Amino acid sequence: MESVIVKRALMVLTGLIIIVGSAVACNFIIGEDDSPTVSNKDEIFLTYKGIEITKGDLYGRMLVTDGMLHLVDYIDRHLLADEMDAVTEDEIDEMITVLKYGTTDQDEIDRMTEEEIEELESEYRDLIVMSGYDPDDPDSEDAFIRLRVAKENYTRSRYETAEENDPFFITEDDLERFYEDYYQGDLMAIRLRFNNQNEFLKVFKHFNLVHNYEGGIGLYEGEEPIENVRREDFDEENTRLLDDEEVLTHYIKLYNYIYPYRETIDEEKDRDDLLELDEDFLRFNQRELQELAAERDELFFVKMSDFLYHDIDDDRPYSINSKSIEGNRYIAHVLQRDEITPFEDLDEEELDTLRADYIDTLVGDEETVRTMAALHEESGLRIYDQAVSAVYQQQFEPRQSPFEEPKDNKTIAEIDDMTVTADDLYDYMVQRIGILYAIELTKEKYLLHSDYYEDLFGGERDVLRNRSDLMRDYRRELSETKQQVAEFGFDWQLYLALYMRVGSDREMIEQRAARRLRMDYLHDLVDVAMIHPYVEEQFENYFSLDVERLVIYLDHDEDRLDDNLEEYLDSLEPEERSDFESLMGGLESLIMSESEDEDLEDIVKEYNEALRGEDEDADDYSQWARFKNAGIRLRFENLGELTYKDAMKHDEDFIAKLQTMYARYTEDYEDEDKIYSDGTKKTEFGYHFILARQGKAFVKPSARLIAEDLGDYHEDFLNDDDIPTVEQMALYSERELDRQRYGESDIEIPGSVRDALDVYYKDAHSRLYGSVHHSIITLDNMLAGDVEIAKDEEHHLRMAQTVRDLFMRMHFPELED
Repeated sequence: MESVIVKRALMVLTGLIIIVGSAVACNFIIGEDDSPTVSNKDEIFLTYKGIEITKGDLYGRMLVTDGMLHLVDYIDRHLLADEMDAVTEDEIDEMITVLKYGTTDQDEIDRMTEEEIEELESEYRDLIVMSGYDPDDPDSEDAFIRLRVAKENYTRSRYETAEENDPFFITEDDLERFYEDYYQGDLMAIRLRFNNQNEFLKVFKHFNLVHNYEGGIGLYEGEEPIENVRREDFDEENTRLLDDEEVLTHYIKLYNYIYPYRETIDEEKDRDDLLELDEDFLRFNQRELQELAAERDELFFVKMSDFLYHDIDDDRPYSINSKSIEGNRYIAHVLQRDEITPFEDLDEEELDTLRADYIDTLVGDEETVRTMAALHEESGLRIYDQAVSAVYQQQFEPRQSPFEEPKDNKTIAEIDDMTVTADDLYDYMVQRIGILYAIELTKEKYLLHSDYYEDLFGGERDVLRNRSDLMRDYRRELSETKQQVAEFGFDWQLYLALYMRVGSDREMIEQRAARRLRMDYLHDLVDVAMIHPYVEEQFENYFSLDVERLVIYLDHDEDRLDDNLEEYLDSLEPEERSDFESLMGGLESLIMSESEDEDLEDIVKEYNEALRGEDEDADDYSQWARFKNAGIRLRFENLGELTYKDAMKHDEDFIAKLQTMYARYTEDYEDEDKIYSDGTKKTEFGYHFILARQGKAFVKPSARLIAEDLGDYHEDFLNDDDIPTVEQMALYSERELDRQRYGESDIEIPGSVRDALDVYYKDAHSRLYGSVHHSIITLDNMLAGDVEIAKDEEHHLRMAQTVRDLFMRMHFPELED
């Protein structure tokens, strides 16, 4: 019941959270927290420039931030000890591959660029760090991976051993559905892909075929051209219903027409002849389709499986109308299915195999959470901290809340055969990544004890007693929010735990005060010049374009992935390669010619619906036919407004092409409504033809300000160049600091200079004065010797270096020379 209440409150409070934003909710006087805590809580964990972080401080921060995750991890290692011991090296290697690349399909991994591989491997390393493990310690990585594998293995065994009435019991209905979706074996079929319904209709009319006629396919034999005949006018006077043999013949004709780049199929062949063909494009396997769907998270393959194996039956083994599947239209003629034993005739051994196979498809993150929640409940999980329990309920959605009133001041949780004390959990958390939480505490405490605090809030360091106007405002705002939460009937402590990740009202106000002080502190420390290379990068690479793209690509195997163009070209004989490259040149010229009068989207639409006659005298002639007959496909993409920063998710060659286009646009074609790329750009998986219009900020901002325009502005705004100077950046930051302090600033920035700084420097300024940079500075000081750690200092400093490197890579990535 409590889980339902929490969910309901989460939905209700969503709007409230948006309104409150980063403001903190609080009733600023509460009773002493009676939650379990660590022994010797006043014992010093670290000392930083005279600021002491105690065990109690660190425990509280770790607990409220990620305590539930660490507690569950600690308990799960006990509950799954045997499963962890049984994990094999092969299982560990497979899990690492999945976590790194999101797949075990080596072909898919091989398709990734070096940059993608590097990024994914960095993200994997970051995952280990932020999960509390050391990526440079093989034993630590092993511990991280081993538990994940053990959880999956336990999930599998839970399904394997479940008995009737167990929520994990697999019923015969479950197995039958799985059998129908995975176990229908091989299938041979002529499958035809059309770009859209219009192409399907045009091709059918070209062959005088009438789809969905009298429950089958009709052949129009009237004198009036079929294009002029309305749908309702097809009748027995002008249209003949084809028999099954004739339908097959016409399917072969359609296949040869649509796929001239494949081996032609003799139209005289019958079903038995076709079954003898060694042609991959005629063969399908239901299991492979389902596995592709899971591997790529692609619904297309599930729908294609349903289409081939369920939509088409033996009574009429072919489509009489096209079916839309993820953007294309398909028809198919099933030639042969595997003879499959009816589900009800499976013997026990076959059912056992089926059940094991089904379980493999179930095992995943969602089911792992569900099975672990069941194991926790069965093991008698009790959590004696309300905040930790609330987060647990949000994550695991147990049938009953595990929260119980504290039994003493030490026990944080229990299961039937193990007690977890606050000391146990502290030791576990602190060894994992205690330094990460200690950094945040250190940053806050240092500021709350600094001169910056006294300058802003006065001499009273107790935020609940401080009488400065600003602190009073904080408390008033927090009290108002607390009242709002109460009006929703939502428990305040749950609100703090679930939404704010703090343990008390005091901590909430302290965090807000520290955030307010951070900019003052950083302003005295940072060298704005350090960020100038990032400003230069934005300036030198600037563009603002509204971009559309026409992609020329191949998908000969129809696997929904653009074929590797270089691999395809390498597979051709020299003469074939030369012919294909000439063909691509012809397509490029034709697209450029057509684009003078037509939009790219219209060109792609026309291409996709074009028939395939190459003879100008043929009734199906199209200027696009020779390209379609080579298997070349076109795709239109509206990429919208792109700036250099927005385009970073695209590959470097594409970005370079946009930069070149922007330079041409601004230098030679500024008065044009739109410009096109100078030909197509060849990439690994095709060619790109690009249209660009002027973006909203098309004119490149300039920070230039000469003396005669200086007026009353600060002389440091003087600039003989278009790129912002360090002095201009410093004034911009000074102005932002004033606005934070006082709500306004005496520093006025010339309009054009301000626009340039907003574009080139604003994001860098946010990083420079943000929390992560504050952490980096604190870590640098610690690593330089400004910290004393009472225990395991070498371990914690090594993790500090790892965290610092992660923050730098994410926040201040290296720039290319």
